[in-house]
Amino acid sequence: MKLLDGKKVSAEIKEELKSKIREEKERSGRVPGLGIIQIGHNEAASVYVQSQLKGSRALGMESYLYSFDDSVEEETVLKKLRN
Repeated sequence: MKLLDGKKVSAEIKEELKSKIREEKERSGRVPGLGIIQIGHNEAASVYVQSQLKGSRALGMESYLYSFDDSVEEETVLKKLRN
């Protein structure tokens, strides 16, 4: 049986993604990004969101977090996304 080196595979995938992101920047002049909308406060969700933002930045992407109170109106969220 062959063992999989998860850290090595993960590093290879990340390097491939970094390369593709660089190529997209050069091709289009635009930086790929990750936008996250978080409504309400949940500690576990916040930890996960911060992890995703950190990971996307490490790959060379821009990242955006839009946080709203759980009583936010839908129109307020939509206005923020349109701007």
